Amino acid sequence: MPVPGAAVSDGGFDRGRHEVDAAFQALADWRAVQELAETHQIAAEDAARSVARAAREVAAEMAFLDEPARRIALGVASICAVLDPEPVVLGSHVGSA
Repeated sequence: MPVPGAAVSDGGFDRGRHEVDAAFQALADWRAVQELAETHQIAAEDAARSVARAAREVAAEMAFLDEPARRIALGVASICAVLDPEPVVLGSHVGSA
């Protein structure tokens, strides 16, 4: 799905990462979350642990938590504008992150 802030993808398979190259994933998958954690100097072993660490240190890390939330909201809003689903389920790498 094309989204602002990410390069437009051709949807091809990235053999190095073993996944489809997608613009939304580039902004919101576990790799993107881990890169943000590293930027904010709160990175743990993986994206899930980095988010958990930020949640424990709430006041200091709101800027880190706000950015993945903003990115996910951007993608969900794009989907909702077209499909108008009642529930939205985040799976795969995005949901894990």
